[in-house]
Amino acid sequence: MWIPNTATALMMLPMALAIIHSLPEKEQNSKFTIFLLLSVAYAASIGGMGTLVGSPTNTAMASILKKDFHIQVGFFEWMKVGVPVSMGMLLLAYVFFYFALGKERKEPIHTLNVQKEPWSKNQLKVVTVFLLVVALWSLKDLILPLVHFKYGDESAAVLGAILLFMIPSDEKKTLLNWKDTEKLPWGILILFGGGTALATMLKENGIITKLSSAFEHYEYLPYFSLLVIVVIAGVFVSEVMSNFTLVIAFVPIVATFAVNSGSSVLGLCIPVTLAASSAFMLPVGSAPNALVYASGYLRTSQMAKYGFVMNVIGIVLIIFFSYLFL
Repeated sequence: MWIPNTATALMMLPMALAIIHSLPEKEQNSKFTIFLLLSVAYAASIGGMGTLVGSPTNTAMASILKKDFHIQVGFFEWMKVGVPVSMGMLLLAYVFFYFALGKERKEPIHTLNVQKEPWSKNQLKVVTVFLLVVALWSLKDLILPLVHFKYGDESAAVLGAILLFMIPSDEKKTLLNWKDTEKLPWGILILFGGGTALATMLKENGIITKLSSAFEHYEYLPYFSLLVIVVIAGVFVSEVMSNFTLVIAFVPIVATFAVNSGSSVLGLCIPVTLAASSAFMLPVGSAPNALVYASGYLRTSQMAKYGFVMNVIGIVLIIFFSYLFL
């Protein structure tokens, strides 16, 4: 919810693989292995739906609406839909995996030798800064009236980074050094900027307006019907197209259609963005899917089989909570 889904999957995957490698060889190709790896991919995507910063797709949508439609997406405004969808999908994913394990769920778990170590002072300092940033994100609407300068979600993130560069560690240096940033995936920032530029180019040249006109015969449909159409389309199109690309291309069209038809812009754009993160069937559906698939323990048919059920769960929950809260 607070760290981009790709980064979360990258952190969790080695832990899952360590557990798998500690199992007896005959158990390494069991259903437990399949669901453990799928849990890493699916939970990273599901958690990313909870907040505006959980996935690049969420921030991309907010950026497009703010820049091109002058609509500000509040952190809490997103969370009132994102958190229920995220928590509901997490719970149902656990229940689904538990029963899909079949007889294996009754088998004893192989003993793992894990050494427990106390938290270091540096770790506690980093967690404190992290919690501060989370608080600044979550309470932005309360803080805005108290400050007399431009304050956005990016302000809290930059403040957290600055503090890490300033707070001393136990090793007579600061918690974060500039050399540490060399390992950051700078390409994601270029991808994000390029995607936003692409959306602006499509809008300025009238392509978005042309494409949105194709939906004109849907403008008299009730909100619930529109919601069903955009969510189902978002989920299954995202299976064969990068979810980030889908949001960059589809959100401006949906937003323009909403403005022209008098529908709620956020009522359609937030659900379609959540739907873009609900592609669980194929490795190309999302970066977390691709990462766990690359482990070599999963087949495409397995991911498609269990992912389809997760797609259906996602569609139902996104439609339900969007209709309830937006």
